[in-house]
Amino acid sequence: MSENFTVIQEKKGELTGPRQALIHGVRLSFYAPNIDKDFEKDLNHFETRSDDIYVVSFPKSGTTWMQEIVWQIFNDGKISEERVERRYAILETSQLFDRPRGDSDKKVSLNSQPSPRLIKSHLPYHVIPMSKDESKRSKYIYVARNPRDVAISYYHFVLSFGADSYFNGTWRFFVKLFLEGKNSYGLWSDHVLPWWEHKDEPHILFLKYEDLKKVRQVSHSQQSIVMSEDFTVIQEKEGELTGPRQALIHGVRISFYAPNIDKDFEKDLNRFETRSDDIYVVSFPKSGIPVLSEYVESLESWKERCLRKISVIGVDPASIPAEKFSPKCLPPVEASDLLSYLVLETSFYTKKQFKAFKSLEAFNQMVSGFVTSVVGKVIAGKMVSPISKPITG
Repeated sequence: MSENFTVIQEKKGELTGPRQALIHGVRLSFYAPNIDKDFEKDLNHFETRSDDIYVVSFPKSGTTWMQEIVWQIFNDGKISEERVERRYAILETSQLFDRPRGDSDKKVSLNSQPSPRLIKSHLPYHVIPMSKDESKRSKYIYVARNPRDVAISYYHFVLSFGADSYFNGTWRFFVKLFLEGKNSYGLWSDHVLPWWEHKDEPHILFLKYEDLKKVRQVSHSQQSIVMSEDFTVIQEKEGELTGPRQALIHGVRISFYAPNIDKDFEKDLNRFETRSDDIYVVSFPKSGIPVLSEYVESLESWKERCLRKISVIGVDPASIPAEKFSPKCLPPVEASDLLSYLVLETSFYTKKQFKAFKSLEAFNQMVSGFVTSVVGKVIAGKMVSPISKPITG
């Protein structure tokens, strides 16, 4: 028992696990004096700031990697030779508040550090400082990694400390502690799942170590640097293999062969207005767009032919009732019904042939061969009978 918190160590015969400090019920790695003597009580009233960035994970899950990524984002992509531990505050080993004057253990506290503070932590969701006041709520980036790889990496990490870790055991003993939640920071699933359950909250970004290994490269050509002000350019890589360059537009990957995408496309797309007579031909790539486009063009030419025929008799197309073009509503044919006669392109038949049928619908079905092909069959619940032969003249 320490003066300020409990120190525990698992044992099995001659085997011993790492020494741990019990802080709010959580096992923290304890290599004295790495944990501040007032850490447990100070943690209860430590205040976060809205511009704090916490990089959080279960140990050996890609924390250092993510720390470097975040640091470079904050520093315009610059690479630092300084160790990452000196560029980040480590929450569990920090002195959270200033000491009273005359205290021999006085050092710069985390509370007195300027903003924005970059903070690393392995604390679970229910213990880590998180303000209920939205104006003071920090951003949390959580990285998860599959437990098998975590256990292997963690084992070798502990061994690297030698006697300083107080661990004296085998791989089998270490795995037993890991599966029982008796290693530092407890059971892997108890750590990861609460963060996963809150992943949709706006101040939490939940990432997977395995996804980070899929390298995304932003193009650095002069053209792409200009374009990157408006959208992100990405390219998948695996060893020496590279995928096509892509622009990320509203989360969708679009083929990017600069400068094929307008620099204002993403923001303009939000306010682009459609029209009632627009025709969009849409598909997944290589799914027959050229064929469908030709068909649409042929429809346009058919429409133009109809309008030309209408114009011959001086009728405004806008004044034609819609029912005139519905087969179900076509009236019996009269000799004076030139409008329908011309629009439906039947002018190469004689008027007598045309008039021999009771309606345009019957006439068109006969000309197309429809009637002769279904005579004697039941269509739509009715028996189709032969129609009188056309009159020639």
